[in-house]
Amino acid sequence: NSWGYYTWQDDPEIAQDNNIFEDDSWGSYYHKIVISNIILDRINTMEVTDEKAKDDLIGEALFLRAWSYFMLANSYADPYESQEQAKKMAGVPINKHLNVNNHNLSTSPLSEVYDIIISDLKGAVNHFEKSNYGKALLRPGYGAAVLLLSRVYLYMKNYPEAEKYATLAITKSGASLYDISKRPANSLDRFIDFKNTEILYSYGGYALTKSYITAGNTDKGTFVVSPTFYDSYAAKDKRKSAFFSNSKPRVKPFKYYALTSKRVMGYAFRLAEAYLNRAEAYAEQDQLDKAIEDLNTLRKYRIEGVTPLTVGDKQTVINSVKTERRWELCFEGHRWFDLRRWGRPELTHKYTSSDNKTNFTIYTLKEKDKHYTLPFP
Repeated sequence: NSWGYYTWQDDPEIAQDNNIFEDDSWGSYYHKIVISNIILDRINTMEVTDEKAKDDLIGEALFLRAWSYFMLANSYADPYESQEQAKKMAGVPINKHLNVNNHNLSTSPLSEVYDIIISDLKGAVNHFEKSNYGKALLRPGYGAAVLLLSRVYLYMKNYPEAEKYATLAITKSGASLYDISKRPANSLDRFIDFKNTEILYSYGGYALTKSYITAGNTDKGTFVVSPTFYDSYAAKDKRKSAFFSNSKPRVKPFKYYALTSKRVMGYAFRLAEAYLNRAEAYAEQDQLDKAIEDLNTLRKYRIEGVTPLTVGDKQTVINSVKTERRWELCFEGHRWFDLRRWGRPELTHKYTSSDNKTNFTIYTLKEKDKHYTLPFP
């Protein structure tokens, strides 16, 4: 049940009918952290015949732990604004235990949580470089680790490091941008699919996404796409047909479908994000021409007969990056975190019945509202 989250309730676990729906993400991420702790604690005591396999496993455990802390920090703690602020700001508990017994854990400063994230990801990159394993997209590797590092540094406003790791993702991951600029308008191919050359790591589960990601014929869609957002794409922007199913009056996401997107899951670390991360980092460092170059590179693979963007003033370029990021990464779990780190603007949601659209309630999330941060379950 998502009503409590969609309408920014004080206790989002309580549904409209007063039933309680447990916030599973908290427990899921801490479970991954404990599993990673156990693997990293015991791996060096195990008899290993393949050192590359060992390095790869260490890399995966470090990546998983870092990613889990990143998701926890950006869901249950206020956004990272500066190093000084992060030292004073409450983050989330750091769990160093090696078992699943009950433990009383104190909340750690946000800076310490990010220190672990950075340390683990750099360790993961190091071990993935040593193992150099070729493996299925359902397992994280070097490309996903450097891309996540660029994302973390971007959130920390450390733009030189965000640029550095985005560049590594672009130049060393082995992936390439997926060209949909000539995609037929009536194509039923899903964008997140094994044919997509820019996927670095695919994850998620069909049960979690089917009601609003897959645009199945029998699913109305828990959350339909904003008409204003859908109409904001240019007429020849192929993302409009590749990312959405337009069965009027409902427009639904179309990026992924479990029955046809074999060998991948509903969400993905994608190379396109690296270009967007680097463009934002460039813009914030006043390298506006490089920022626009990265945007134009991505747009070339998305829009038929694209007209290149031109360099404007700094704020105009930053706004272009933000808009392109929303167009490209919609329904992949980025938007909420982006809004948090971009100042937490005021939002409104219209909650209505699919059977009676005249019966609705408007909910408002004020600028810098406390509900931009989820309560601990």
